Amino acid sequence: MAAYILGTEIMGEDLEELILNKTEGIPFFVEEFMKSLKDLGMIEWKDSGYYLAKDIQEVEIPSTIQEVIMARVDSLPDGAKSVLQTGSAIGREFSCELIKRVTGIPTPEMTPHLSVLRDSELLYERGIFPQATYIFRHSLTQEVAYDSLLVKRKQDIHERIGQAIEELYPDRIEEFYEMLAHHYSKSESHEKAYQYLKLSGDKALQRYSNWEAFRLHKMAINVLKQLPDTVDNKKRRLEIHITMRTLMAALVFPEDSLQILEEGEKLSKEIGDEMSLAKIYAIMGMYYSLKGDSLRALEYNERAFWEAEKTEDVERIASTAWTLCSAYMLTGSSLKVVEVAPKVIALLENTGNESEYFGGGLNPYVALLALHGVSMGALGHFKEGEALCEKALHFANELENLFDISYAELWYGILLLAKGEMNRSVEHLENAVKYCEDAQFTAILGISLVYVGNVYHLLGEQVKAREYAERSRQITLDAGPAGVLTMTYFVLGVINLEEGDLENALTNAKEALKLAHNINHKSYEAQSQVLIGRVLGKLDIPEIDKAEEHILQGIKITDEQQRKPMTSQGYLYLGELYADTNQKEKALKLLKKAETAFQEMGMDYWLRRTQEVLERVQG
Repeated sequence: MAAYILGTEIMGEDLEELILNKTEGIPFFVEEFMKSLKDLGMIEWKDSGYYLAKDIQEVEIPSTIQEVIMARVDSLPDGAKSVLQTGSAIGREFSCELIKRVTGIPTPEMTPHLSVLRDSELLYERGIFPQATYIFRHSLTQEVAYDSLLVKRKQDIHERIGQAIEELYPDRIEEFYEMLAHHYSKSESHEKAYQYLKLSGDKALQRYSNWEAFRLHKMAINVLKQLPDTVDNKKRRLEIHITMRTLMAALVFPEDSLQILEEGEKLSKEIGDEMSLAKIYAIMGMYYSLKGDSLRALEYNERAFWEAEKTEDVERIASTAWTLCSAYMLTGSSLKVVEVAPKVIALLENTGNESEYFGGGLNPYVALLALHGVSMGALGHFKEGEALCEKALHFANELENLFDISYAELWYGILLLAKGEMNRSVEHLENAVKYCEDAQFTAILGISLVYVGNVYHLLGEQVKAREYAERSRQITLDAGPAGVLTMTYFVLGVINLEEGDLENALTNAKEALKLAHNINHKSYEAQSQVLIGRVLGKLDIPEIDKAEEHILQGIKITDEQQRKPMTSQGYLYLGELYADTNQKEKALKLLKKAETAFQEMGMDYWLRRTQEVLERVQG
């Protein structure tokens, strides 16, 4: 390669040895090292080849690729070097028009500088001057040139870059929000940095780039902290905290989320902004819900909602109601959801506020309709529940917001799963997965996946079921609501049971029970108890008494919660246990009870399963 660069295969042995020792044969290093030796006059042409100069011992030879590149940069004329350094602050590539505007160098003087940089092959030229674009030949060249600038000069250059972009593209400024945020945040112009960081974050939110929005809004908060601690600046910081609250919830509260919420709480109190404080408390409740601390979650959510009710303020009530109902759902408290949700749904309808987001990312009307619907189904009122879920999904589609659509699809799918309409359920749940992935809605992606897995299990497709359950487990272990992990272990347990792997079925069921107990999720606790009982009843040496005890405990919990569908499923499974252990009378009594309940609720799938067991017992 060195021979190719020098244009001859003839070179001194000491030169060959030097090249090999310094570059270790790395192509880019070889190329830059050879150019550096030529630029610095360290090699000379004689006798049809290249040899080290006689005075080589008196010259310090660069020993790293960075030193080689810096040596080449330092050998440039001052004007060309300054242009290169300024360009390195702009980015990997820059236009001729922008570099002229930033440096203030007119075209006649700029032309020779760019020619030197192009001819030295530090930059590539694309297009025809003066409309050309210049690209750093290697990112390391840009990095070395940029690092050679003093901090103060970097700040000045970045500010000039921001000003130049604003001047050059006033009619297309939205296209450059991110670039302006980058440059002003590296300058001393904190006001401009805040302005464009916030605009960039809002833009990222609109295209569902939630992680990018989170990063940019955090940076905007940090920039505002560098400005005077005035009331106006506190209000601006609080505004970003409020914007971030549902964003953080969608991402299952990434790093620093609690600190951000606590800062928002402090700012709300300092300013005396009761509305913002209520919204912060509502999301703090959701934070603790998703992290598995249901008691603290309810403390925040109930306090926020009860205080909101006293004010009779629609925005405050709606913003706190849906997070409270979410907290109730995460503990399986469907009765409490149907107590709160319809009142607030009616309030939103009567005041014409159905389409309002009240500064959040999820529409409260859609959320409350969906939560009310699935809760009605959990209590056995499927007709009413389905109507509410259908209404939620229809309205979400009208709003064309992926958060709303995925949320409505999820709860509609769960309602249909509870009823036993598997084919309709899986369609809605797979839609929820797709929209969650598109919208980076991590908070409900895991639960959408695990419920798809549960549907496929009941459809008899265990391979698919396991695939979805394992995906859910991985997502939830990385960053997911604690309740989802409980459901994931439950679904893996029922898959194990179906496959005859009783050892793993029991292990997963017990893990699900432990997690459900830790987060105080009564419904998950009940179904885990029932699953443990089913497994114990299938052992080679069945543990009948323990199996019966666990299933009865599950039935007791769901009966207390008035969750008629789950209670009836408990009757079915206990009836199966009795049938398998020749306790015919007990089996018939419970199976008939389950049959009647499933008929009343229109749960045809579960009715068929019950009747199959009945035929076996009676036959």
